[in-house]
Amino acid sequence: MNPRNTAILALVVAALGAFVWLYEIRGAEERSEREAAEKRLWKDVEAEQISLVTLRTKDDKEARLERVEGAWKLLAPISFPADASAADGIAETLAGLAAEATIEDPAPLAEYGLDGPPRVRFRAGERELALRVGSRSPVGANSYVATSEDKPVYAVQSFRLTSLERSLDDLRDKRPMRFDREAVAELRVRWKGGAARLVRDAENREVWRLAEPLAAAADARAVSKALSDLEFVRATGFDDAPSPALRASLEQPELAVELVTRADGKEGTARFALGAAGEGGVRPARGNAADAVYRLPAGALDDFPRSVDAWRDKQLTSFVEGEARRFELAFHAEAAGESLLLSGRREGEAWVTEPEAMKPEAARDLVLELSNLDAARIAAESLGAAERAALGLDPPRVVVRVLGGAEEGSNDVLAELQLGVADAARGIAAKRPDRETVYWLPFERGEQIPTSAEALRERFLAPAPGAEAPEPADAAAPAEAAPAPGEVEAAPE
Repeated sequence: MNPRNTAILALVVAALGAFVWLYEIRGAEERSEREAAEKRLWKDVEAEQISLVTLRTKDDKEARLERVEGAWKLLAPISFPADASAADGIAETLAGLAAEATIEDPAPLAEYGLDGPPRVRFRAGERELALRVGSRSPVGANSYVATSEDKPVYAVQSFRLTSLERSLDDLRDKRPMRFDREAVAELRVRWKGGAARLVRDAENREVWRLAEPLAAAADARAVSKALSDLEFVRATGFDDAPSPALRASLEQPELAVELVTRADGKEGTARFALGAAGEGGVRPARGNAADAVYRLPAGALDDFPRSVDAWRDKQLTSFVEGEARRFELAFHAEAAGESLLLSGRREGEAWVTEPEAMKPEAARDLVLELSNLDAARIAAESLGAAERAALGLDPPRVVVRVLGGAEEGSNDVLAELQLGVADAARGIAAKRPDRETVYWLPFERGEQIPTSAEALRERFLAPAPGAEAPEPADAAAPAEAAPAPGEVEAAPE
């Protein structure tokens, strides 16, 4: 084909494509938007302009909503923070309501179910407007509506009116706690038998410290989850006439929380109290709206930390699993036993161990488990030598070290952990060499971390060629029962 003709043909195709895009596709969208705008009942009203709404609720209450400084408030029949999404939905419905059909010369309004007072009255800018909602049309999924004028009567899509079908409780903010999470500086918690105060680090906002009843590092993940739980808990309803018994349960709550916020030089406080569960497990609560009693669903905040130990940092090891290059397992000789040192090195995606070969998945799971290992609870702040020995920590029965780093060839110590007795009732005694604190690991961690040379041989080593695999031992072979801290007899002088 002639190059000149090819170029002309290409220009024609490009022009045709542009025409299709501009007229058929984009133009169709714009025409559709114009047609929808023309069908709107109030063409010059936008949702943001609506500042006041009076609505007859489906439980036959006259509710009054007003936008105050950008936030919706419920002013009648009670004064209460409004549910912002419900109020915004009403405003958007009113502003965008469009007619599918218009009856310019309607029959008497009663025939359309429109003879009663307006369902909604609202203010948009300086205008006072109203909407009557009638019965459904006999044909099509539409309903009849009318404005403050008797005519015309409009048929609108019925589903567009669902946001107006609200009960009074639907219009109330169901969040007992409203706070700026990033501004929270202190968390004060009280429960039956204890209390704790946690303080956020002013320089590193991800760090929290326990200030009372003792000074210690706090579990930032536990704090973050607790704040999320408070932020997202929602009431299922309200009790506006609480009984004396219910009031009493909130005066001595099972859980009380106070958040201190600091932002822009201002300090604020948000409070929450959770009472005892009543019929059906429903829990009463008080929040920012001090006079209100919220009904929370059964089980709400059941896992909220209610002990000092639950707030403490119990992370024993943490590193990027892919940065681990070597590990060492040192087993201390017990009685007539002999010491054993096993080391592993990463070769590509696999681990190779010596002098004995671990199962490939066992070595992989060991490193993965150690990359983020938390204790279940704290056994003691510190112990004497005799008490540590009774728990198999002086000397430790097992020492685990992981080495590596972000840089190729790095040999930094990423984690070091000392393990003692394994007790099915209490767990696995554990300690970091840089801390005096003694911890209990969950007993099931023995599935991934060998707690003795015997457990290593029974469960973690690859069988010799031609040998039958040994019967698997329990998760962690329980050592002889060891006394708990404080029950250990003093060593003789």
